[in-house]
Amino acid sequence: MQVCLDGSGSDMAQAGENVQRWLERAVGGLCREHAGNIYMASFFLPRRKRLAVQAAGACVHMLEEALDVSSTTAAGGGCAPGGELEARVAMVRERLDRMYAGEICLPEIGGRAEDAVVAAMSGAMARYQIPKEWFLDLVEGMRLRATKLRWATWKSLESYLRGRGGSAASIISAILGVTRSEAQEKAVEMGMAIELTRILRDLKRDAARSRILLPLEDLIRFKYSEKDLLRGVVNERWTDLMKFEIGRARELYRNAAEGIVWIGGDGSRLAAASMTVLYSGILRSIERRGYDVFGGEIKLTAAQRARGVVDAWRLARGGKVRGWEKR
Repeated sequence: MQVCLDGSGSDMAQAGENVQRWLERAVGGLCREHAGNIYMASFFLPRRKRLAVQAAGACVHMLEEALDVSSTTAAGGGCAPGGELEARVAMVRERLDRMYAGEICLPEIGGRAEDAVVAAMSGAMARYQIPKEWFLDLVEGMRLRATKLRWATWKSLESYLRGRGGSAASIISAILGVTRSEAQEKAVEMGMAIELTRILRDLKRDAARSRILLPLEDLIRFKYSEKDLLRGVVNERWTDLMKFEIGRARELYRNAAEGIVWIGGDGSRLAAASMTVLYSGILRSIERRGYDVFGGEIKLTAAQRARGVVDAWRLARGGKVRGWEKR
């Protein structure tokens, strides 16, 4: 029996506990693999919100995969084929239309994890009244990234960060629930900070595709060449450049964290604080590596994660946590 999702909550009851548990395992597994920080933070949430947040984290990854056609041409230094990219964008938008129309049904137990994510996200869209425009802005941000190999200025990159990172954070904030209208802009700033952090972490991967996401005006300012970045050169100029970019990301985190107290108190506030601390901790990991992002995988240490739990708890309570964004 297939059950279509209407967002009321009766869908899961009709589907049965076994289907619910399978859905949670499938969605959680995909989120854990591709959005580990969101997965960890989600465990502070009640069951229904946990599934929705994990579905959002996995869904964003799936959208990235669906719209990333540049990897097939980056070796030659070219941009993504326009026809193929636009076809994929159209496919994604058609799927979003179906999800918002309530036309998605729960897959059978044992089906693809991706289908479970789509089903769970479809239910969350209606239940938490997530504006469709946020998903469309997210898709546009991803489309833009696939067509650009360079960003000339911080202003141009900032616009991308707002569309890609800000939209994803807005979607999650709708699930968590906010108590003040000002919280929306803080969520956007948080998403921008997280996306900038991901850019800094993934510079090696992007360089392998001949893609440079740092503003070229910053490279010029610190006299560090595109050729050096593509070769993974770590020198004093690179260190100064990375210190500047990390400082910019931390300023975004500090500003955005002011809105955590405006998130619901059912565990959502602690979940948001945990995402904040975990993602910002990546910056400290980069520093510990001597700013060499071209070596092995960059991830948080066990000590960082342990301190993060304490810092997140304090942030969630509205306390002042000195230097949390640098640990």
